[in-house]
Amino acid sequence: MDKLEEIVSLITPVRAVLTEKAREKLDLLEQSRSSLGMLEDIATKIVSIRGDSVPRHDKKVIFMLAGDHGISSSADNLPLSEQTVQKVVNTLHGSTAINVLARQLQARIVLADFGVAADLDGHESLVDKKIAYGTANIAEGAAMTRQEAVRSIIGGIELFENEFSSGIDLIAISSMGKGQSSAAAAICSILTEVDVPSVVGKGNCLDELDLVRKIQLIEKAIYINQPVATDMLDVLHRLGGFEIGGMAGIILAAAAHNIPVILDDFISCSAALIAQSLSPNVAQYMIAGQGSHDKGHIIALGKLGLIPLLDLNLSRSNGTGAALAMSIVESSVRIYDEVI
Repeated sequence: MDKLEEIVSLITPVRAVLTEKAREKLDLLEQSRSSLGMLEDIATKIVSIRGDSVPRHDKKVIFMLAGDHGISSSADNLPLSEQTVQKVVNTLHGSTAINVLARQLQARIVLADFGVAADLDGHESLVDKKIAYGTANIAEGAAMTRQEAVRSIIGGIELFENEFSSGIDLIAISSMGKGQSSAAAAICSILTEVDVPSVVGKGNCLDELDLVRKIQLIEKAIYINQPVATDMLDVLHRLGGFEIGGMAGIILAAAAHNIPVILDDFISCSAALIAQSLSPNVAQYMIAGQGSHDKGHIIALGKLGLIPLLDLNLSRSNGTGAALAMSIVESSVRIYDEVI
């Protein structure tokens, strides 16, 4: 717990004076004032976060966290499947969309197992942060213990700091796992005070009956667990996921080290809500990579006060939305650096 408190204590508001200086520089460019729109906003935000007159963008990292959720066994009457394992293996082999984009960006992917419901031995490039083999079924009780919730956040902090020692200028976060959207919706409902039907998207539901059942399961989970909305560790341990806690830890650590964070989909936004509740200043360090038609995603972004850079109709993008947005962020910084 001391580590978490230490990181939170280091997160301060971004420097307004740097924002003004960046705006002044942009106003001197050949283009008319604000002609580059959101590109100027992004560059200004990066300068205010990084504190550099010429912020670097060479060392880019995409964090991919994997974890399964016990509620998925209630949602489809099947045990946690091998889907997550296959996604992890494919990513490790460099054969997924996120691998293609990472190569294009010259970004390194850091893939970590926080709670996949299977063994993933024999993969040297996989970071082992496993806390358990998936969470418990939140429709029957708490997802994890409070101690495990703390461990998941600290695991994310440690993951970031290990990579930070090798150099980081900009990061993106995403995840993979079965049952994630149900946990994200439950967290979003509690932290935004919006009813469950309004934050639940169709996701992988095959029809309206599946969607109704999904909503009922999430409502049951909230009723059974009675999470305390003002206690983020309580919300995470009752409703969350190990990878959600891990992403929250990465966000907090990045903010403490003045590194911008690009969010991906609804799952990463649920982690961002946890992080924001632990440290209200942390949202100033976030960039919304993408929007989607997921109702909960839209509501979560509103709570965070973020406007997405892209809307390509992606849902569970497994990092592709954040990676595409990373290219836009890099472009905005290059314009700021190189246009005279």
